[in-house]
Amino acid sequence: MTGSIVLDGRELTGLAPQALREIRGRRIAAIFQSPSTAFSPVHRVGTVMTKALRLHGSARSEAADRAAQAMRQVMLSPDLMRRYPSQLSGGQLQRVAIALAVALRAGVLLADEPTSALDVTVQAEVLDLLRDLRDSEGMSVLFISHDLAVVAELCDRVAVMRQGLIVEQGQASRVLSAPANPYTAELLVSVPKLPSRG
Repeated sequence: MTGSIVLDGRELTGLAPQALREIRGRRIAAIFQSPSTAFSPVHRVGTVMTKALRLHGSARSEAADRAAQAMRQVMLSPDLMRRYPSQLSGGQLQRVAIALAVALRAGVLLADEPTSALDVTVQAEVLDLLRDLRDSEGMSVLFISHDLAVVAELCDRVAVMRQGLIVEQGQASRVLSAPANPYTAELLVSVPKLPSRG
């Protein structure tokens, strides 16, 4: 299968590892479905954050300051940076992952099922945080999800994929209310609905 990934007019597929290293983290950051697997269990989360910042050009003192500031932006105490991943909840770890993207000042955040492993209350908090960062930091969020209700709430545009191919795309409000593709319509019909109280 072939494809193309373009960021600000620059083709990213086929770039040399050094060129990709400049883009990963600094221009494009990622958070994943299971935050516990994204962090090394033997390193404190603050160590992971500051090392990533230093790899992208921050001095040691600047890296620590930026990491602490980013933790505050995601409504976590910088004191949590002294903890190991196993000492944080799933919601806290997801916020740390988002804080790292903020600290790196990434322009694009790839969010791959970032809330599916979280309970409903924490899920709502993380979604609010992503929305706030999108609006306040100008960060673009590429949100990958099977949860159409979350997509409808968070996304401006949507692309529906089937077997690795985009079958429909457009404004989220249009695609999710009046789908043109039969597969999209099937997805929408399959979403469980609570019975109305009569």
